[in-house]
Amino acid sequence: MKQAKIQKERGAVLVEKATEPPTKKLRSSSPAFTGSGHLWPDICVICKKKEKWITVRNNRERDRLMQAETVTAGNLTKSAELKNDESVLVHIRGKDCIAIKLKYHRKCFNTYTRHAGDKKMPAKPVKYQNSYKAFCNFVVKKRLIRRMELLQMSQLTSLFKAEIEKHADGDTSDIRNDKLKRWLMRDFPQLIFRKIQGNRSESVFVKELQPTDHLKHQKGSSGTSGSKSKGEAISTPQRRTAERNGGKLVSLFQAGMILKSCLKDTPDMTTPWHSFSCECTNAAAKEFIPNELYNLLSWAISASEEPTLDNLSLPEEVHTRLLSICQDIVHLASKGRKSTPKSLVQKDT
Repeated sequence: MKQAKIQKERGAVLVEKATEPPTKKLRSSSPAFTGSGHLWPDICVICKKKEKWITVRNNRERDRLMQAETVTAGNLTKSAELKNDESVLVHIRGKDCIAIKLKYHRKCFNTYTRHAGDKKMPAKPVKYQNSYKAFCNFVVKKRLIRRMELLQMSQLTSLFKAEIEKHADGDTSDIRNDKLKRWLMRDFPQLIFRKIQGNRSESVFVKELQPTDHLKHQKGSSGTSGSKSKGEAISTPQRRTAERNGGKLVSLFQAGMILKSCLKDTPDMTTPWHSFSCECTNAAAKEFIPNELYNLLSWAISASEEPTLDNLSLPEEVHTRLLSICQDIVHLASKGRKSTPKSLVQKDT
């Protein structure tokens, strides 16, 4: 009787355990996420920065970090795989983006995943398969992706036409920049197409470059025109001339950017009307002129050859004329928002 009672109690316990619902496995209980060291820090996984400022309706606003809401962070994983971007894949490959609290800026995410969800894909260049394959191998993969060169869209079209003529794939009259661009956007989503001021054609590259980098690439590509794609070699004197011109362009551009920054920091003249007549002097006007601008113009007109950023001592006649020119530049750079003694006098007259 005693043994039968014990067996009956054991059977009841087994039945009770069998009827219990299985416990859910939470992400927090996983050994991979037990410590805070496995969580993503407060930076964007794409740009690797914490703060990012964007322009919204002509106002500068901070683009706040967003946290991933899906396991694959939307199309982020797909875009990184299409672009073969190891700087992003190394952090999200095979991981739960929600569990690691992956973060990114909205602007960075939209730009990075722009073409990942496109359902309408352009037709493949069936007619120029051999030429297009060779073009992608030797130009896109080798020059744009590996060497990170910057090429104009017109250059790419000329190089593609040269490949078509080389492989005798057909007529090149129907090859246009927009058609080749659609093919490249489909097959190489990591390429960036951007219209740079001063160039008629779009520039194509694989990463965000600084303005000086664009100029350096332009300097290097000044000798790689469409004629070079047809096999014509460039002579050494021409190459040296192109290099010198490219160096001048970089130096002038950098000087212009320095002056632009200085002009932004110039103060505005806020003088009451009753004391304005006392402020219309050269000494008062010099307070609103950055030394960088004044000295640069002095060097340009051979009024001084002293390499300094301090105040230069020039003859009074030259000093007065330079101040007049500098005031016009300050007023013009601010689009009339910053007043100078000369601009206020002109308003009164």
